[in-house]
Amino acid sequence: MQSCLFCHREIPDNSQYCCFCGRKQTRSTSRKANGTGSIYQRGRTYTAKHRVFRAGRCMAITKGGFKTKREAQQWLNEHSVLDVRASRQTIGETYKEWSTAHYEKISTKKASAYASAWKCCAAIENLYWDEIGTAILQKCVDNASNTHYQRKTVRTVLHSIEAHAIRNGQTDRALTSYLEIPSKTKPRKVPFTREEIDRVWKAYETHPWAAAVLIMLYTGMRFGELANQRPENIYLRDGYMLGGSKTELGKSGEILIIDKIKPLVKKHLLPTNQFNVSYTAFRKHFDNIDGCQNHAPHECRHTTATLLAEENVPPAVISAIMRHTNYEQTLEYTHVSRKVMQEALTAATKEF
Repeated sequence: MQSCLFCHREIPDNSQYCCFCGRKQTRSTSRKANGTGSIYQRGRTYTAKHRVFRAGRCMAITKGGFKTKREAQQWLNEHSVLDVRASRQTIGETYKEWSTAHYEKISTKKASAYASAWKCCAAIENLYWDEIGTAILQKCVDNASNTHYQRKTVRTVLHSIEAHAIRNGQTDRALTSYLEIPSKTKPRKVPFTREEIDRVWKAYETHPWAAAVLIMLYTGMRFGELANQRPENIYLRDGYMLGGSKTELGKSGEILIIDKIKPLVKKHLLPTNQFNVSYTAFRKHFDNIDGCQNHAPHECRHTTATLLAEENVPPAVISAIMRHTNYEQTLEYTHVSRKVMQEALTAATKEF
């Protein structure tokens, strides 16, 4: 004998209907659209169930004890976190949903960079989340322009929209964690030659912005440090100034001012800093200065370290002048020429 699911009286085994209340011996389940949950009757009450994705895993949330089906449906409407569209939303639709909310929280420049990176993902725009794999996502990264920053931005966008999809139950796979970006290749720095430095001195006679280049060459300053230099931090009589950047040593270390450039510092940095402009504005002047062609402003700092090394200045002194934490950093800034190395090798082996 078995009990009726509804009136709980004993009825013959395998009965399809109760011989007392006449009700069919199956639970009534309401068929609903995917992702919207379900409602079924248990005895005289109703139970509602829906699924959520947490940490990439699908979990069932159940609530029972509702007297009517309408109460169960109301609870589902209030607590279900899944969108009706969630089960079949394309990646392009997810991106649009994510970007609409996210771009309001970030700068216009960053939003433009993300939008540009998304153009590299055209191959997956119309695909559903269950139709993609790591290979096609990696191809989107590889197809980005041949720069480390652009590929990194593409991966960031893919990771962000995937996280949005996981939070909203559109997928439970974290594929973007397997994406790879080639190692960043550092551009080769070329220090100024002595002949180029002489040309910059001559250019100063007609081009006042050459003074900025000369100050950077003879102090090892970065352009940002020069542009943000404040007159109250300059101690011309004692031959140094403060106001460095980057590391703690860089910020607290003294930037030396030798006699050769004191007139330039006095004229252009005191009483007001004439070079307080953006890097873009400075670069336009820099490129027009004779001797600076085929160079970047940061190569002035590399030139300072290289000249010191070629004059056999002790490594500890070079690191102190450059305001580096250790000499390993300084080695990246020294580019001793073949001629200097040959002369040093010849001098060291002349007695052998």
